[in-house]
Amino acid sequence: SSKEPSARLLKQQSRDEQIKALFVQSKERSGARRIQVDLAEDGNYADLKTIMNSMSRQNLVAKAARKFKTTTDSDHQLPVAPNLLEQNCTGQAISDTFCLEFSNSIGDKSPLAECSLSKL
Repeated sequence: SSKEPSARLLKQQSRDEQIKALFVQSKERSGARRIQVDLAEDGNYADLKTIMNSMSRQNLVAKAARKFKTTTDSDHQLPVAPNLLEQNCTGQAISDTFCLEFSNSIGDKSPLAECSLSKL
């Protein structure tokens, strides 16, 4: 004889599905506190520990947001290399193929580089 799941278990399973859906929707970045706020906005109120238990039961661990790191310093005082080639890099046909080569003839630590573009 199979026993029907209890009302408590059904409610827990429903809440687990809601929490997982919110977690995936947030690109796996939301923790229990943010999910609690999201659930409350939908009218589903749950205790923080209940949400934490659900997340641990489902092995849902929030990813930490990456720190912002600047990769380009546009405010430098170094000289900008002149465009000596002044070539038009638009192809005339779909079959046009170009080769782009970079070389640093001034030295390894110099910000200046030479670039050449040739049609194959």
